Amino acid sequence: MVNYFSSKLGIVLCIVSFLFVANDFGTRFTSKAIKKNKALRHVNVVNFALPQISLLDVAEIEDKYKDTQEEITSDTKTRSGVMSREYQDNQKGLLQTLFINDNKLELKSIIHSNAKEAVALILVTNIKNGTSELETIPHNSRIYGYRILVEEQTQIQLIKLAINEESQKVEKPSQQIILSMYKPK
Repeated sequence: MVNYFSSKLGIVLCIVSFLFVANDFGTRFTSKAIKKNKALRHVNVVNFALPQISLLDVAEIEDKYKDTQEEITSDTKTRSGVMSREYQDNQKGLLQTLFINDNKLELKSIIHSNAKEAVALILVTNIKNGTSELETIPHNSRIYGYRILVEEQTQIQLIKLAINEESQKVEKPSQQIILSMYKPK
């Protein structure tokens, strides 16, 4: 073990270090430094008034957008809160929620029991009465007229097949939806 106090260099380094510590202590805790820092801490904040729009301008803007707001609400929902049939038939692409009849479907999880078998957990919420049920749907099965295909760890594909009423044969997919657990980045 080295004894630093036995050599001249060790004694000089200890004295210099002590001076730095004493200087630091003196500058941080003296009354002048504390008063100087307090002056910086007390800043007066002034609230600025935001520009105000006149009531006449507000009325004009509301009149311009009144017609479009009524169209939006009448197109998407009926009076009972259920999505209209037209809106439901036009759903396509990547969605987080899917509306089918009185139900709202949300993908909650995908479970792989082995390499070939995958099960999707779908939360089905009845919009009219507010009840929710978690349904387990196996890969390549049907729910509410849609075929479920597990694509990825966070997505399933729902395919609605158009059926010819006369021949009872499947013609082609009429609606393809990807139901995802998360919003894409």
